[in-house]
Formats: sequence, C-alpha cells, structure tokens
Amino acid sequence: MAAFTVAHIAIRFLAPAADPAILPIVFVLSGIGITMVTRLAPNLAVNQTIWLFISVVVMIVVLAVIRNLDALARYKYSIGILGVILLLLPIVIGQDRYGAKLWISFGAFTFQPGELAKIAITLFLAFYLALNREALSVSMRSFGPFRIPRFKMLLPLFVMWGISLIVVIFERDLGSALLFFVFFVIMLYVATGRASYVFVSIALLAIGGVVLYHFFGHVQTRVNIWLNPFKDPAGDGYQIVQSLYSIADGGLAGTGIDKGMPTLIPIVESDFIFSAIAEELGLFGGAAIITLFLLLTVRGLATAARAKSDSSAFAAAGLTSVLAFQTFLIVAGVTKLMPLTGVTLPFMSQGGSSLLSSFIIVALLLRAGDEGTGRETELEPSKKTLDSQRLEISSGGAHASSVLHGSHIRGGFGLQSEESGVLGRVALGKRLTNLVTVFTLFFTVLLGNLTFLMVIDAPRLQALPTNNHTIAKSAYVQRGAIMTSDGVTLAESVKQDDGTYVRNYPHDGMASHTVGYISTQYGTAGIESSMNETLTGHADHSDWRSALYSMAGVNTAGSSVVLTINSQMQAVAEAALQGYSGSIVVMDPATGAVLAKASSPSYTHADLGTV
Repeated sequence: MAAFTVAHIAIRFLAPAADPAILPIVFVLSGIGITMVTRLAPNLAVNQTIWLFISVVVMIVVLAVIRNLDALARYKYSIGILGVILLLLPIVIGQDRYGAKLWISFGAFTFQPGELAKIAITLFLAFYLALNREALSVSMRSFGPFRIPRFKMLLPLFVMWGISLIVVIFERDLGSALLFFVFFVIMLYVATGRASYVFVSIALLAIGGVVLYHFFGHVQTRVNIWLNPFKDPAGDGYQIVQSLYSIADGGLAGTGIDKGMPTLIPIVESDFIFSAIAEELGLFGGAAIITLFLLLTVRGLATAARAKSDSSAFAAAGLTSVLAFQTFLIVAGVTKLMPLTGVTLPFMSQGGSSLLSSFIIVALLLRAGDEGTGRETELEPSKKTLDSQRLEISSGGAHASSVLHGSHIRGGFGLQSEESGVLGRVALGKRLTNLVTVFTLFFTVLLGNLTFLMVIDAPRLQALPTNNHTIAKSAYVQRGAIMTSDGVTLAESVKQDDGTYVRNYPHDGMASHTVGYISTQYGTAGIESSMNETLTGHADHSDWRSALYSMAGVNTAGSSVVLTINSQMQAVAEAALQGYSGSIVVMDPATGAVLAKASSPSYTHADLGTV
C-alpha cells in the first residue's frame, strides 16, 4: 500500500493530466496477484513482492526520464534493433524450461528478454507507422474488385510474420509469436484504417498455423491437447484438465482463499493463476478480474484517442493491445477456449520479468495520456515528416495528389482529408472505437465461457471418475468396500483420527488391474472408477431411505461392491504368471461369470506413484 501511495503522489507530479483510472485498476490487479502468489507459492512471495516494488520504482523512473514520446521517436531504429536482439537472444543463449526456450540466466538471476522485447518492438512500430502512415494508407493497387496494398508496403507485415514463425520454431513459444503478430496487425489497422491489411494478416496467420501444425510436433501437441485433453488426463493433458477441475469447483462465490485445490495444477502461480482465482474467488471474482482488464483496455485506448501526436497515439494503442490480447490469450487458454500459449497474466502472474514489463507499459500509457489534448485537437505529425514534405513541395517534387495525400501539413495549405487535422482525429477515433468493440467482444466471450464452465458444465466435470478434486473432497465420506465372491476384502476405507478416510488394500497386488485405484494425483481406474457412484453412496438404491438420500444429494456411507472373482482362483492365476508377460481369464461356462482375471506385469498400490 505504501508503494502504491508513493506512486500515486509521484504520478500526480510527473503526469498530472494522465488518465486517473489506470493506476487504481493496476493496483487492484497487482494486489490480488500478490495475494494469490502468496497463497499458491509462499516460497516465492517475498521475491514477487520485491519485484513489485522494483516495478513501481521503474514505472516512476520511466515517467521522470521520458517526458515526451515524440522525442523518444527519434531513436526508433535503435529501439527496434534492441527489440529484435532481445527477442532472438534466447535462441542463442536461452535455457529450456517447460518445453520453451525463453529464459536467460546470469548466475542465480533469470530473466525473460521477450517481455522487454515486446515493448521495444511496439514502440518501434508505433514510431515507424507514425512516420509512414499516409504512405501505407494510400499506396494501394487494384486487384479485381479489391484494393490491396503494394508489396513494398506489405513487406513489414511479411517480416513480422517471419519473425513470429522463427519464435515458434526455435523458441517453441507459441504465445509470444501470436502476440507479436496480432498486436502488429492491430497497430497497422489503427494507423491506416485499411481492412485489407487485416485480411492479408488473417490469411498469413492461417497459412502459418497450418504449416506449423503439420511440420512441428510441439505445435501439434498443443492443438491436440486443446481438442481433447481428457485423452491423456494424467500425461500431456494434465495441466489443462486440472485447470478445468479447479474452475468447475469455484461455483458462484468460490471456495474461499486457501480452501480450494489449485496447487494440483503445475506452475499454477504463473501460467494458471487465473484458474486459482476462479476456484477460490468464484465466478464473481473471475468475472471481476476480466472486467478490470476490459476497463484497463478501454482507458488505454481512450488515452490513444486523446494523444496529441501520431507517435503517442499509436504507442498507446499498441501497448494497450499488448496487455489486452495477452490477457485474452492466457484466460482463453486455461479455460480451454483456445490452445494453451504459455503467456502470463499481466500484473498478476508470478514472475519478475512479466511484472516489470507490465509496469513499464503503464508508465508509457500515463506519459501518452499526460500529453493528451482532447478529442477536438488536431493530431501532430513528427517534425521530420513536416520538414521532409515542406522540402519536397517547395522544390516542386510533389504532385497535386501527393499534397492531397500528405501528412498533417495539409492544414498549412488549407487542404483537408479524412486523415488530416481534426478529420484525422475523427478517423482515428473511429478505428479506436472499432478496436474497443472487438476487445469488448473478446472479453465477453471469455465471460460467457467462464460462466458455462462454472455453472452449466461444472456438475459434469465434477462427476468425472478422473476428477481428483472430487476424490480428495470425498475423503470425509466412507467409501464402500470391494470384495471377492468368497468374502475376501480387496479394498476398504479406514477412518483416521481427523475424521477422514484413507483407502486401504489389505491384499495389495491381488486383482490390481480389476480393482483399479483411487488417487488425488491420477484419478480413478478399474472398479474404483466404473462403480464410483455406488462406492461413494451417490447411487445407492438398495432401500428406500438410501434412494431418497441419493436423490437429495445427502452424503451417506458408500455401498460395497462384490465381484464374481474367487480369491483362491485369482491367487493361482497370478502365481502362474510370475516371471512371464501375459494374461489369464477364468470364466464359468454356465453363467459367463469371470472367476479370475490376472495380468503380468502388474503393480501394487503401494508403488502406484512410481509406476
């Protein structure tokens, strides 16, 4: 709270005209993020808090040093080169973690240069587009009924497409590649208003996606996990399956802080922190987070609309799009709306690199907002653009059309078009309004999908036999026994001093493949899975009282399941297979009842975790 108070006071001095809503939204998101990181990974809480203080200080320093974004635009090529170097650096000296090569290390210190690269590249694109906006807008060629940009104008688009493919191929970072490509397309649209750029970009994205899916295994794996994570819930699909289980447990109001089981999700404090929020704060909490990000997006784009120059406007629009689309990617990924991409949730996920870059973006947004001049003020082109066009016109090198389609200098000649002066402000405002509409639609889809998972689909997810969350919560219910036809107990629940029940297998190893297992890590299998409703008492209709309790959802002791297997025949069959690989099935020819069913190699429940 002290850091946020100091930051607020500093910003009132350094950027008094900046949007007053941005900082409070960021503080709320960061505060909830620190709370969740402390709950999910206490050993990382101090480090995350330190990074938060550092990030706030850096935000203030950036505001103090960068007093004008137009002045920063003079160094656009240096910034762009720095961004590309940071983006490609992990390919050369990066470390592979969790299947992606994103980190570089200096002793005990690790950092993701890609987090800073996205800021540098966004600024370069903003300043480049500010200088070449009108050339990109008017340089079109007719192709049948369509008007498409000239190839030299599309070249930056193809370059960005190529960089995105390189990131996916060599760094195996699908999220960053998609993020870079999309925010570039967004900035191109905001700068030119040409839908043709968007259509070409969608085509390139589709082509790239098909190629990557067919030729690169890690992309194919991500897509297959998204399509059917339950095909391998204990393997490749484990992360997203556990995320869905956590979200389904949240309900409307959540389980409460520290009362859910989100820690069953690997790396939950980073990539899956939203799943933990949804489980412990419920649909209301998850929806509030999404709404806060939407508000931040709207205020960021409003800042772009108020900016006094092309450079500031495009920088604000691009940086806001980075935060907004990154939020969409990660929330959509953990809720199975689209494949997991591995990006972090801004301001909330554990990780110093992500936190630092997010606060630098906030500082730049505040600086752009502090320069804002209001809706009715003309956009100001860069000084270089004005000087170069004055020189061209005075030397007679400009045709009438170039004057008509020049930069905002037209105002000096009394000529106006939809891209100049106040009209240019109106045109930009319309594009930003369209962008707000698109992001509102995106976040509305997130809210709808979250509501579906937590309200409509939750009962189905909770009832799945592989749902280890439901299994863990059923520890307070006495599970029924599994017995052979001659009365030998193969599985039973033993009550503990704390009132919970632990599953015990008195003859561990006997008929293991048939009996199956129940595990908070692997879910259930065998009879433990197929007869789960009966064993837990949820489908006990043995008498009228039990039937009423089952229909009312009242927890009752589970019913026992008696198998047709004979323990003596089972023991003989298993002994016969010792040292061999194979299986034996013994059946009663008169009734078809299975009297013994053995398979080798087998396992014991005591060794389940090592199998």
